[in-house]
Amino acid sequence: MSRAGQSLSVPVMLDLERSRFHARVPAGSYTLRATAQAEDGQALTASQEVVVRANLDDTVLALGPAVMIPIHVRIENSKPESGTGQEGGAVVVHLIPASPFGSEAWASVNPRRSEGVGELKNLDPGRYAVEIMSPTTKYVASASCAGQDLLRASLEVTRGRMPAIEIVVRNDGGSIAGKVLYNGQPSAAAVIVAPDTAPRSAKAISAAGDGSFTIAGLAPGDYAVIALDNASQVEYSDPLVLADFMPAASHVTVQPGAEATVTAKLVLTAK
Repeated sequence: MSRAGQSLSVPVMLDLERSRFHARVPAGSYTLRATAQAEDGQALTASQEVVVRANLDDTVLALGPAVMIPIHVRIENSKPESGTGQEGGAVVVHLIPASPFGSEAWASVNPRRSEGVGELKNLDPGRYAVEIMSPTTKYVASASCAGQDLLRASLEVTRGRMPAIEIVVRNDGGSIAGKVLYNGQPSAAAVIVAPDTAPRSAKAISAAGDGSFTIAGLAPGDYAVIALDNASQVEYSDPLVLADFMPAASHVTVQPGAEATVTAKLVLTAK
């Protein structure tokens, strides 16, 4: 909440002189948030999850410096750029909190500007899933923070000074072109393409009415290709969810700068 209490969805009574607050809420689970500014201008935040079953007295929110994480993006070109200007564009970092009460965070870094440096600001401590989107002509070769592989694991944000997220993008990606079949006939579908070594980085595209699909800018490696009649309710970035569909997946290997082809059988998700 802000010092004026305006960011909360319930009315809050604030006594700024005594640093106390009071709110009337129904029983349930809540996240208490506070933001302030130190005398030197530094942002301060506090966040605490509480379960209300009866009156809670003397709940303490301990303000601390807002967490900021630097981002460093480096380009590794294994082939010459075309010079058309299409090689530019930003790398977008998206943090998704594990807590249902957390707030998402976004940052955009153009590696050709500002020396490829950016930052994620005003983060609450906690665990976050990391989603990284690269320009269409490139792929994310690696992403790490304090030695942790963010293409395969979550990011743990803690109070204090966080090390930078280091991202490397490359331009020698390959592509997959394929066809979706149902009972031997071409079919439209939602196609999920998941790297074997980093299933959290799965991508979804649409196959046309004739069953054809193409996806480019893929890191070299092995992929599972899954065709679904409806993926709107499928959390395909969750490896545990994706595992249910793996028995029906087709598999293909993408080589640097090359196109791989695959045929995928349509899976019906309706029960």
